[in-house]
Amino acid sequence: MVMFAIEGLRVLVVARTLAGAYCAKLLGDVGAEVSWASLPASRAPGHETFDLDPDDPVRRFLHLGHTPVEFAGAADVVAFAADVDAVVESGELSADDLAALQAAKPSLVVVSVRPFGVAGPWVTRPATEFTLQALGGSSIHRGYVDRGPLYAGGRVGEWVTGAYAAVGALGALRVARMTGQGDHVDMSAAEAELICFTMFENVAVSMAGQGAPAPQRGVPIPSIEATADGWVGLSVSTPDQFRTYVETIGHPELADLPGIANPQARQPYRSQLDAAAHPWLAERTTAEVVETFAAKKVPVAPVNSMSTLTEVPHFRARELFQDGPDGHLVPRPPFIIDGERLASVRPAPDSADPAASAAATGAAGATGAAGAGAGAAASGTRPLPLAGLRVIDMTTFWAGPAASQLLAALGAEVIKIESHRRYDLVRNVTVAERSRHGWWEWAPLYQAVNTDKADLTLDLSRPEGKELLQQLLLDADLLIENGTPGVLAKVGVEWEAIHEANPRLTVVRMPGFGLSGPWRDMRAFDPTAAQATGLASLTGYAGGPPVGPRGFCDDNAGAHAAFAAIAALEETRTSGVGHLVESAMSDVAVNVLAWGLLQFETTGQEPPRQGNRGPAAAPQGIYECAGEEEWLAIAVTDDAQWASLRRELGDPEWAAAADLATAAGRRRRQDDIDEALGAAFAAADAAAVAQRLRDAGVPAERLLTATEAFGSEQFRGRGFAEKISHPLVGVHEVPSLPFRYGSRGAQPWFRDRAPMLGEHNDQILGGLLGLPAERIAELADLGITGTQPG
Repeated sequence: MVMFAIEGLRVLVVARTLAGAYCAKLLGDVGAEVSWASLPASRAPGHETFDLDPDDPVRRFLHLGHTPVEFAGAADVVAFAADVDAVVESGELSADDLAALQAAKPSLVVVSVRPFGVAGPWVTRPATEFTLQALGGSSIHRGYVDRGPLYAGGRVGEWVTGAYAAVGALGALRVARMTGQGDHVDMSAAEAELICFTMFENVAVSMAGQGAPAPQRGVPIPSIEATADGWVGLSVSTPDQFRTYVETIGHPELADLPGIANPQARQPYRSQLDAAAHPWLAERTTAEVVETFAAKKVPVAPVNSMSTLTEVPHFRARELFQDGPDGHLVPRPPFIIDGERLASVRPAPDSADPAASAAATGAAGATGAAGAGAGAAASGTRPLPLAGLRVIDMTTFWAGPAASQLLAALGAEVIKIESHRRYDLVRNVTVAERSRHGWWEWAPLYQAVNTDKADLTLDLSRPEGKELLQQLLLDADLLIENGTPGVLAKVGVEWEAIHEANPRLTVVRMPGFGLSGPWRDMRAFDPTAAQATGLASLTGYAGGPPVGPRGFCDDNAGAHAAFAAIAALEETRTSGVGHLVESAMSDVAVNVLAWGLLQFETTGQEPPRQGNRGPAAAPQGIYECAGEEEWLAIAVTDDAQWASLRRELGDPEWAAAADLATAAGRRRRQDDIDEALGAAFAAADAAAVAQRLRDAGVPAERLLTATEAFGSEQFRGRGFAEKISHPLVGVHEVPSLPFRYGSRGAQPWFRDRAPMLGEHNDQILGGLLGLPAERIAELADLGITGTQPG
């Protein structure tokens, strides 16, 4: 088995949280030697729920291959850090400790993974994963219109926070290894969740010019549907997919309903669409439905769960699982590099072994790599991590462009390849009427995930377009794409040939279901991946069908692919040899399912869908308040918070029952508590109650839309809202990266807006490829290039 490794990288993780540990795990997956220690931490109310219990099998999984060390306190961390390149923490270290670390070793990268980051007015705000989703615009949009909002289960926000932290960490480490200049990576879970769960609703509202709309809650149509023998998942996003869907179920007339091609406009037609589809689906097995729609290139998948996941033939063929803690199956690292899947090196010891600790300390040397001993240059000369690298971006929709956007923000020159005949299809999800000139530029998702890129249109179905692409690849550092397995071959790009022509080129492929396995040719969008991997099975109303987490799989895939790309580029920096990297959306979704999978593996029971209840708090729920779509989220994480909630309620008689004094008792009687709290808050002002409860130390939030959250003092104070000025669509704000570098201060990540179709044709063809103006004009006349669809 290949042991791809970034040589000489050493990491110490003292983070007790899932997100911090996952950040370190990803660094270990690509070759870092990771040591871990557990330090006590002073947490804000509710923040302790982000910690992993010492006996939690998820904790053991995340530390597979890591060496335990013992520390008495922060002073030991500072001493040990002299022999590592990075320290990952999540509140275990004070501001003084962080300063001491960086003063003692200027080349050190410190990664802080916190609910709100290390700066801003909300850093001590009571919070849990549940309330972060409530205040970040996630929960209010998830669920059925006629039922209350839903949070996404499986602790998925914490996993994607760890993935983003790993991207920021590896970028900062690359600079440190080149220059000797360390940095502080300030990671905000709240910002990561706003990006991955809200589908850029705030950008859509701004571009449509509507102001903040009333929250529109709804499950996509179609989504997870009942069949003759179970559940099937469908993802019908584009107009062509919807027409194919309704024609297949025998109702082509539905394609002509006003506005029906827009997925966001289908909720008023739910009863009509369900009445047409359900009889057709009920007569067919899940396998038959999957076969039918897969053949028509409509994203479709069986809906799996934790009990079926490890037996899925596709995932078994891709060798996605390995024996983990106590012999239970756990996901293997999600990346395949140069044809071989990465693997964890060794199981984590049961406890901190002093001999192992001493060996680890002795093995740690000076900062590995090219930056050792370089010394800290003036901060003004510090490069961005990927400055000087060129990326050819052939991605489309969300997951792929999100990955290349991260690479662009971190300094790479990114050239987006489209065709005016086959452009990025996310442009079809537009807020403009098709009769409007430039309607294809009015797509909010396109504008949000394509900043800092140049755009070149090439008709890759014709020899001239293929030849120009080949010329671009000869001087590129990375090619990234997220099509089906055969897409590169169709445009004349084969790994063996291009690797011979440009040995330093790394190719990152992001197929939905991977390059191998029975499902390799099936298309995958975010809902499809959530359904096929069982991720959707962790969210839903009690007793109801699974509900997808909404947007998570796309952004999760983008963050993981960007991490894998930076890892490959860093290894190439020293070896001079590029890599073929496979980062499939389904594989990385499975990788973050360890919490649910280990629950099943250790208990033999499926993690139940419990609506808004969860394992970390009791009571935990969302309660309707006075006003239209006004909701209050509360998570009581300990007995002291329960006492505070009682006082804020006026200590009613029902709350004084002896059995409610403990979490176990409250969990047994949560139905009664929910009924009482629902009555207590029905006429209340959600924002006022939430503020009073937070003042009393209880995690509580009024449910916000993404637009409301985006305008908050916390997000604005951290520079998370960045303005883009577009000559056609105007000035709008888009979410930035969810981490900051201390060296950059308040500097924005985005240097330019998303490009218009073919905007940089002349600049790239003439400037980079050296074509004369006459040839550039000829290519336009031949239809090889263009600036308008058609």
